[in-house]
Amino acid sequence: MVALVGRELEVVKQAAGLRGVVVRDRGLEVLAERCRLAQLPSQPPEEADRRLIGHGVAGYPVGVDTFLAIASRRETKRFDGSTVPDDVRRRILDAGRLAGSGKNRQPWTFVVGDPAAFAPFVFDRHNLEGAAFAVAIVVSGKGPISFDAGRAAQNMLLAAWNEGVGATPNGIADRDGARARLGLSEDEQLATILAFGHGRRQRDPSLRDAAAWSERAPRRPLDEVVRAL
Repeated sequence: MVALVGRELEVVKQAAGLRGVVVRDRGLEVLAERCRLAQLPSQPPEEADRRLIGHGVAGYPVGVDTFLAIASRRETKRFDGSTVPDDVRRRILDAGRLAGSGKNRQPWTFVVGDPAAFAPFVFDRHNLEGAAFAVAIVVSGKGPISFDAGRAAQNMLLAAWNEGVGATPNGIADRDGARARLGLSEDEQLATILAFGHGRRQRDPSLRDAAAWSERAPRRPLDEVVRAL
């Protein structure tokens, strides 16, 4: 088995047990020479055994690449009721914690709970039915805290998709009721409620490359949203 640690590779089992390796970075093609192994055939990521390659930090698994995750992700609004493992849930929440914020104030608190507890306060409670868990993003303080909340939310949404977990953000219809239920202080604001789980019809990012997913996205053309100064 081989583990990726940044741009370095660590052999953790005898090479004789390997039949192939995924090279995601041209700079890693020195694998055989650096590790004194016989030359190993590379293979496309979609054909790889995911057990062969993994990040060297906290056992985080390698999933789709970042742009493919962005291009292939869509909101999941109908969940199948299955659970999400605790370690996956923790990584999703950690992705939110790692988001950037103005002056590194980190103005957020993530309130995790049963989706049913949050359902009465969102615009469409059906978006939470069958979800494995929900996260209320609560922010406080001064500055661009709404923007910071969005950064944390997007981190969690993309981290979830990287794990094969769908999600959708939900607007707040009953803010007073939500504040009371969450026990928010006067300084705290509820930014959004995210629902996470496996979709009834879960898409497979590996079916297309990032460019194809981008082309199929129901978004305005790039030329319409970009202009030069």
